Amino acid sequence: MKRVTVIVPVYNVEKYLRDCLDSILSQDFEEFEIICVEDCSTDDSMKILREYEKHTSIMRVYCHDVNRGLSAARNTGLKYADGEYIMFVDSDDILRKDAVKKAYEYIADNKADVAYFNFTYLRENGYEYIKENVKKDYGSYQGTYLGRDLFPVFITNNEWKVESWRQIYRKKFLIDNDLWFYEGIIHEDLLYSFQVAMAAKKAVNFNEELYIYRQHSGSLNSTKDGRRAESFFIVLCEILSWCRSHASELTESQWKGIKKYITTLYADCRRAMLYINEDYEAGLGNDVQKCMFELYNRGLQDKCSRLSDSQIEYLRRCDRVIVYGAGTIGTEVVYMLRRRGIIIFAIAVSSLENNPKEICGVKVFPIEELSLYRNDSTVLLAVAAKYKSEIENKLMSMGFHNIIALISN
Repeated sequence: MKRVTVIVPVYNVEKYLRDCLDSILSQDFEEFEIICVEDCSTDDSMKILREYEKHTSIMRVYCHDVNRGLSAARNTGLKYADGEYIMFVDSDDILRKDAVKKAYEYIADNKADVAYFNFTYLRENGYEYIKENVKKDYGSYQGTYLGRDLFPVFITNNEWKVESWRQIYRKKFLIDNDLWFYEGIIHEDLLYSFQVAMAAKKAVNFNEELYIYRQHSGSLNSTKDGRRAESFFIVLCEILSWCRSHASELTESQWKGIKKYITTLYADCRRAMLYINEDYEAGLGNDVQKCMFELYNRGLQDKCSRLSDSQIEYLRRCDRVIVYGAGTIGTEVVYMLRRRGIIIFAIAVSSLENNPKEICGVKVFPIEELSLYRNDSTVLLAVAAKYKSEIENKLMSMGFHNIIALISN
């Protein structure tokens, strides 16, 4: 038995695959193996895999007969893994030279079911890749935890290491708890990592950046089709089902972390709904996605009904319409108004920190930068009710007087 199996799902990554394999093969660690699962690529990925397999004894390649997706590829790798511990590496990413050694030593020394570590971005800026740390100051995690106790600490610190490639697992723990990736969805790590954390009797964290995540235009995270909304919905249903079965076992702090996680996933699901409209109106998407959109669109119509016909017509004639709020509510309002032919000049926020640069093609600005337009703009407050009075007073003090509180939540 090998100490570690590194599983690499492969699909149409000929541009990055050599870098990935070279980084794994150059590890300063012995007694590990590499399992690559080729998922019916249409480029030269398979050719590259066979070339590498021919020249190394620690690498095995398995091939799917049809394209089955990332989850299925990881499951195939796990099925054939001989290692005592399991690591996953996406085929467009890179491992630090001592990653396998460090991860193995930490999980083995602590006799843990799962160990978490950190990563570094390698961002594509159009001409080159820029290495960038994700975070400078991490929380302190001493000793070992019950997985259900570590999870809420991660959530509270905004440091939840959801990606499966930021973890190393004890294989027996995965098999004994029937922990396999949910096939047929994207964002599968949102569910898998939750299930791992809830099952782990012993979990540890160490703050070393062992993994290098390459972010480029073809990354799966850039997908904005109906699969996102459907996948978020499935993940939510699976987690809620688990909570129903285990509610009596959970402590107050565990529940608090899980509820916060569910709230975040729900918001992500709502945002993802916005991107399936074009597919839906073109007759694309499956029946599940169409059903989800119809239900969601009814909710948007309910929000829109809070504007009278005369207000809708007024907004169409306005010189400038500014939507205040870039969260879930603001995103839905932008989408709702644009569907009704209302041109949005800008989206305003108190601060750009932790906010997107644009929503549905409309740029986001700090409200101070829009003060020049206070005399000829109408501002729609797309914020939760508890913030409405504070923001309305701030806008009026800045000279904005045409203000509509569109949403109460």
